[in-house]
Amino acid sequence: MIEEIKVETKMFKFIDIISVFVIMGFLMFGFLFSNMVLGALKIPFIIYNGLIGMLFSFKSPWNKDLKIWKSLALFIRNRFHARNPYHAVRCEIPAEDVIACNPLMYNNRYLEVNGDE
Repeated sequence: MIEEIKVETKMFKFIDIISVFVIMGFLMFGFLFSNMVLGALKIPFIIYNGLIGMLFSFKSPWNKDLKIWKSLALFIRNRFHARNPYHAVRCEIPAEDVIACNPLMYNNRYLEVNGDE
């Protein structure tokens, strides 16, 4: 049974609010860093950033449920996470003693024969 239906808020038929914010963010980036670009290239630089924002707001070819910007964010996040999350627990007691001392490992007959009980 479906518990929650997620619907994106649309501004027009073809664009949603999050996509508008992504495009505006790239345009703002273009405006902020346009002073670092050659004077003749300021307007093309801003237009380029707007086009990149539009490209990032399209559906992702790698994951049909996500946008490209979200797929890239997940890829980058997963890239920098630990590759091996498993870490062995260090134990001072040798493994054979741990097994022999654990009453859940053997039945009472084994413990009586070996005199551990």
